[in-house]
Amino acid sequence: MAEGNGDATVKSEPINIKEEPTNSVERTEDYQKLIQLGLNEKVAAKLDEIYKTEKLVHADLDERALDALKEFPVEGALTVLKQFVDSNLEHVSNKSAYLCGVMKTYRQKSKAQGPAYPSNLGPDEEKLKAILDRTGFTLDVTTGQRKYGGPPPNWEGKQPGAGCEAFCGKIPKEMFEDELIPLFEKCGDIWDLRLMMDPMTGQNRGYAFITFTNEEGAREAVKQVSSKGLVDVIIYSSPDDRKKNRGFCFLEYETHKAASLAKRRLSSGRIKVWSCDVIVDWADPQEEPDREVMAKVKVLYARNLTQECTEEALKQAFEIYGKIERVKKIKDYAFIHFEERENALKAMENLNQTELCGSTIDVSLAKPPSDKKKKEEMLRAREKRMMDMMAQRGFPMFPPSMGMGHHRGGYMRGGMGGGRGAMGRGDYGKRKFEGGHQNQGDHKRRQTSTNWGSNPIPQQPLRSSRGAAGGGGYGYGGGYGSASDFYTDSYGAQW
Repeated sequence: MAEGNGDATVKSEPINIKEEPTNSVERTEDYQKLIQLGLNEKVAAKLDEIYKTEKLVHADLDERALDALKEFPVEGALTVLKQFVDSNLEHVSNKSAYLCGVMKTYRQKSKAQGPAYPSNLGPDEEKLKAILDRTGFTLDVTTGQRKYGGPPPNWEGKQPGAGCEAFCGKIPKEMFEDELIPLFEKCGDIWDLRLMMDPMTGQNRGYAFITFTNEEGAREAVKQVSSKGLVDVIIYSSPDDRKKNRGFCFLEYETHKAASLAKRRLSSGRIKVWSCDVIVDWADPQEEPDREVMAKVKVLYARNLTQECTEEALKQAFEIYGKIERVKKIKDYAFIHFEERENALKAMENLNQTELCGSTIDVSLAKPPSDKKKKEEMLRAREKRMMDMMAQRGFPMFPPSMGMGHHRGGYMRGGMGGGRGAMGRGDYGKRKFEGGHQNQGDHKRRQTSTNWGSNPIPQQPLRSSRGAAGGGGYGYGGGYGSASDFYTDSYGAQW
């Protein structure tokens, strides 16, 4: 008897489950209309449930949307309707067209990468609502764009012309109107803002169009917002081939916060520059030498030298201004030692930004070196950071003997008020990854002298240390050389 009751219970369960949707769920009149139009019962039932939420009414769907749903596979149609109802439809004016866009995106995603799932990305609704309440503007959302405004409330003039529109590119994909509108409102009165959307991802396409009520607003937007937060981009070309850069650059930001945000995004591993991975690290802070020390310097630093520019050619060009003790050239830069400081200053004034051996050279006072022990610690810390970063991203590691801290000394380039001097080919300078490639030679040599005057380390002047530096390849060298090629100077501590 117990077994019989058990069997009866097992048999009755599936019957109750099957009958529940049809017998216990109340359907609206619209459900019968959907069935009469030829929609599948499950799809019609799902639409009927959506109607009850009042997010959508039957009158919102035109014949095109209903025909598309009818032709869709049942499981696909249910997924599309779920994505549709999970979306924020508050600012969608044409819900029928929006549903068609969702179906189109679903098809494209299914062909490209399998089943499509809804995206939870979007603006901060509270901030967006506050903006709309404050301005009285409307927001119209479709699968291809999000349009804010156009025209503004109580607008009586003509529609702004072409000169009133600004293009904004390189927008972070997760940014929406709640962040863009306050940014551009500072520039002028907005007529409308159109943020282009990618229906495949639910993110923006990285660009938008902002129309202002007058041309002054558009000009001010270009002036204020273009490269917002980024103060300067420093990139060097090869003196022998101006069309080629050296595989590294420096980005200087107006605040440490902006630089930190850029570093975090660039270090994610998802961003490539011309299909190349980038390695990002902080630029070394620049310690400016004391003015009293700089007042005694009589060594010049010349950069941007071509391969044809020899030490003899440099000597002939500089000795016109006074007696030279010696000249030492390393790759595309050199140090010129004068006997008298006055002669060095005269040569710097006359030869800076002049042409020598087919290239315009930069000449400045060489800076005395910083504390060698402190520099060693900085290099070791940077080496560890870079090794950890490359290991996480699958870069091949350097052999044990190829430590990026291996270096020899050299004069620091650039003097007080000399501005930024050029970096070498990635193997020297204040802001660099001290690695180079694995084919570097002479990598085991290392200076052990504690005489900082004899072995100063080359440095690259920088006005601010709040920048993030990015370089390609295994280091900033880009294949041009190694940290072992630093110039070992034996001039002594007499400046």
